[in-house]
Amino acid sequence: MSLFREKLEKCARENESRVVLALDLSLPAGEKDFKRKLLRRARWVLSEVIENVVGVKLNFQLLLPLGLFDG
Repeated sequence: MSLFREKLEKCARENESRVVLALDLSLPAGEKDFKRKLLRRARWVLSEVIENVVGVKLNFQLLLPLGLFDG
């Protein structure tokens, strides 16, 4: 078992709670391919933790730059 997974499980046990990931990612807006890099980073983080969390909270800092409110 990975050290990360062990820490998550220990935290969940000690707090008698499950883990919800707050996906609060950002990149400098002027960076080349900003949206693509931000989305790729978010997907990578999710792929790394998906088996260890029960939920994910997305914030406006991530949603707005990706244009998810533009339709």
